[in-house]
Amino acid sequence: KKDTGKDWGTRVTDLWITHEDYQDEFPTLYVKDIEIGVDSAKAGFFDSDYYLEHHKGRLDKGWADRLYEATKTGEGDGAMIDGKCVVSSSGLGDGGYNLYASQNSEGETVALRIKFI
Repeated sequence: KKDTGKDWGTRVTDLWITHEDYQDEFPTLYVKDIEIGVDSAKAGFFDSDYYLEHHKGRLDKGWADRLYEATKTGEGDGAMIDGKCVVSSSGLGDGGYNLYASQNSEGETVALRIKFI
């Protein structure tokens, strides 16, 4: 997080996830040709099965409320939910943000980053 130097206060700058085998490394990240669309000023990374369990054609309102509350700490901190997803406020709100990725020598994705600011 950083203070933007504007009247916005302290904001989340990045949201990262890294595979547990690569936690001690600082991976080289490359911009993917993917833009993460943000609505309601929240973004996250989700286990796909977990996400589908709560979003089968229609969003589970109780679950969506949990995600929202997890990011409403006053400083925009993120949170892990049920060990299956991490969510955060998105720095400067709604919009599109670049996705960065890092791969190991076998070409497997080992880290992802959304850069908000």
